Amino acid sequence: SARVLTKKSGATVRRLYKQRFFGAVFPALCGSIEESTKSLAALPGGSSESDEVATLLIHATRAPLLAIAAMAYGVPTAVALSRIEDLLLLLLRGLGYAAEHEVGDVAASRMLRASALAALHRLYPAIVSLGADSSSGGGEEGSVTGTQLFARHATTLVTLLLDSARVDSARSQPHAAARMMALTCLSWLAP
Repeated sequence: SARVLTKKSGATVRRLYKQRFFGAVFPALCGSIEESTKSLAALPGGSSESDEVATLLIHATRAPLLAIAAMAYGVPTAVALSRIEDLLLLLLRGLGYAAEHEVGDVAASRMLRASALAALHRLYPAIVSLGADSSSGGGEEGSVTGTQLFARHATTLVTLLLDSARVDSARSQPHAAARMMALTCLSWLAP
């Protein structure tokens, strides 16, 4: 807030605040998701196929996934690309949760879907160009190109984007802007 984060109140204002915030919060959110997943799996009958455990897992991880999607949309592209493999997996996980569990809390599912789609839509061109030329680090050992990254997750990505773009009267409708972002991302996947 503008009243709280001021120099007068002792806050430090610096140019790299987005990078530092992402660098500090992203690992904590990833840890929170991982911890929730492990602790729910440790419950008696805690397999991920159990409907009760799946519902608990959704509720435990929805907020961190939403925070990650919102951060990915606002953080500078170079910073997001530094953690792109983990980030893409979490954005896909958020889209999957929104698609599978939108009946419980429609507003939260729509918000998660829209945030994850907005982040994917914004980052997609940068991911595709990742490793396309030698100056972007594609020649480094262990680095992955954008094409390889999307190829690893193509089935999941296409399925979730199609679901996000679909109009179906039997379920709650994604916002028109979310459908347009999904369709745009799908068009980028076509050769």
